[in-house]
Amino acid sequence: MALNNLVVRTLSGIVIAVVIIAAIVISKWTLLALSVVITVGAMHEFQKLANKHTSPLNILPIAGGVIFVIGFFLYYYDVLELKYILLLLIFIVTIPVLELFRKKPNPLENIAVSFMGLIYIGLPMALLNCMGSVVDTSGEMGYNYLYPLGFTFLIWMNDVGAYMIGSTIGKNPLFPRISPNKSWEGFWGGFIITVAVGGVIGYLTRTDIHMWLSIASVASLGGVAGDLIESMFKREAGVKDSGKIIPGHGGFLDRFDAMLIALPLVFIIIKFFN
Repeated sequence: MALNNLVVRTLSGIVIAVVIIAAIVISKWTLLALSVVITVGAMHEFQKLANKHTSPLNILPIAGGVIFVIGFFLYYYDVLELKYILLLLIFIVTIPVLELFRKKPNPLENIAVSFMGLIYIGLPMALLNCMGSVVDTSGEMGYNYLYPLGFTFLIWMNDVGAYMIGSTIGKNPLFPRISPNKSWEGFWGGFIITVAVGGVIGYLTRTDIHMWLSIASVASLGGVAGDLIESMFKREAGVKDSGKIIPGHGGFLDRFDAMLIALPLVFIIIKFFN
């Protein structure tokens, strides 16, 4: 059974990796489509976790997250003016107003969870789309897949490195209250491997190595934090996985949790260096 699970996990992981790489490399529009799918799936699972103790709105926050991702993309690539993007504020004021009529217990918590989904998931996925934006020779906003692809690869390297080192020599628990299987040895193993790969990316692409070392460091630290935060949510909800849509990997949150905290931080670094 363990071998079968490993085979399923490996095969589904390969499929996921191919889909993600293809979406990033093909065009900004395929990356946008991928981001929308992840946003919908992850926000739905987040609400399911929150439903254990609260009753947040379902459709409206998810729709707001999708519109937020698309709207941010269209503004950043000079398709829509800022005044149209400001229409997103309608979702912000609608959520608490609708809570007046729902007659659900814990209205404050319900509103907070609805907004949390937008910040925790919608914002990072919106930034992922804009990470590849570059100004071309004509002065117009174009797309280069280097940053989103490099960031994604670093997140994967951190996971792989932490698992390999942690499962081999891990003895000292990193955060036993939340995730007892993670170790300090795994943490440092993932960090060192990720930073090394970041340096290689900078060297091979002939871009700023210091920037890539910074991106790798923050991606590793943010990735670990994102993983622990999702584990905290799952522990409170009393579930092992956030979903079951990805065979051997659980749900969208289980697969992309490391990105959510790291993305805004890496986006800041990229913009400071460019």
